[in-house]
Amino acid sequence: TKTGIAEVAERCHAKWILFDEHHFRTYKDISPFLPEKFRISEHAFLYNKTINLPVPKTHYLTNVSIAMKNLKGFLKREDKPLFHQVGINEAVVELNKIIKPFNTCIARVPLIDTRIQ
Repeated sequence: TKTGIAEVAERCHAKWILFDEHHFRTYKDISPFLPEKFRISEHAFLYNKTINLPVPKTHYLTNVSIAMKNLKGFLKREDKPLFHQVGINEAVVELNKIIKPFNTCIARVPLIDTRIQ
């Protein structure tokens, strides 16, 4: 999807990274609430401070998706559905024990309702 984030990053001279083009850490059997095997981008661990910038929106499985679920963005693309298979709520809580952002800034925008009416 076209979000405009890449253009903003370019204007601000910020580095724009597509995680799937870089290295990942593989995790195996670390929690009964996580997939047996999954991969997290090395970029989740390379920097002194990571800032999580989620957009508040509804989600058909979790009612609302804000900061904690946003960290799924660090997962290898094909591993993301595995989190739904084991139970998205518990898996996201466990993921937040591995990836710990320095700060989370939630945009003050109207909640994006993605539920089917």
